[in-house]
Amino acid sequence: MARVATHGAYNFYNLAQHAFFDQEGGRIVYFEGTYTDAFSDAKSRTPRYNYNQIMYRLDLAEERLQLPVAVYRLGGAAGPEELGLRAQVVGSDAARIQEVAFFALPPEARRGRTVPVFVVANGGAGELSLTAPTADAQPLFMALPAGTLARAAGFEGLWACRARGEGEAGEGLAFALELKRDGERVEATTPGGERVGTGTLRAGQLNLRLRVAEDFFACRATVEAGRLAGAWQKEGSTEKGTWSATWRDPTPPEWDSPAVVDLRRFRRSRTGELFYAAAHATPPEAEPVGPVLCRVWTAPQPRPPMDWRAQPLPIHGKTPP
Repeated sequence: MARVATHGAYNFYNLAQHAFFDQEGGRIVYFEGTYTDAFSDAKSRTPRYNYNQIMYRLDLAEERLQLPVAVYRLGGAAGPEELGLRAQVVGSDAARIQEVAFFALPPEARRGRTVPVFVVANGGAGELSLTAPTADAQPLFMALPAGTLARAAGFEGLWACRARGEGEAGEGLAFALELKRDGERVEATTPGGERVGTGTLRAGQLNLRLRVAEDFFACRATVEAGRLAGAWQKEGSTEKGTWSATWRDPTPPEWDSPAVVDLRRFRRSRTGELFYAAAHATPPEAEPVGPVLCRVWTAPQPRPPMDWRAQPLPIHGKTPP
């Protein structure tokens, strides 16, 4: 599950998706709800918006909404184990489904710190590898790298900023900046992509000229370990103050879920059969072969919830095409 809208302590209820507004075959959807302080912990009402209907437009192709999908274990009367995603097992191969082996990201979900996992031939059996067998090979799925996701603070990406005027008390003004770097040159944009400033980063010293509406501000700061702190001054004015920011790790927090487990290869002691499984619970009568390949999501329900060979039910005496 991916969270797509938050309202703090405010209440947002009576949700509805309006399918008649869908665009591009359902890739873009619309949903709305009632925004109110009633039945909530809100300390104050939002002027002009309290108890209003708010509609959202959601692009389901947005990479932050990409969720793990089932990777099925296939078998047959003869031949080694195979793995496949839904697109590869519908139809004739559906009868070979044994269980959901684990969950992983689909091949197109190339974002953040994901790694591609390929199927390579090895003595007639399919083996998983992080190395592409050919230059044009497509991965079977995307996974998380083996080991922990180290939170090494960077510079490029989203920064949560806060600015205060000279002598100003309180929390000050909160805003966000996306910073991109090309050598020493720095470009600042809003999270929505609007360019609002340029500057330089040299020896840990950041200098930015930011535009806010019709005004420009000279901002300088020292950058160190995912934090920056410095001063600002409005051009053509005596207004000045301090500002600070914290780098936001782009790694989705759900990737730290207990459901994320190691994936490795095992060999059955009696038959010598090789297969892949989540290593958080070693399969019975099996021993690991080789190191951990990557990290995937454990399957909450190993057995498929339906018979893939089932036929559509008649509706009003007619069978759907």
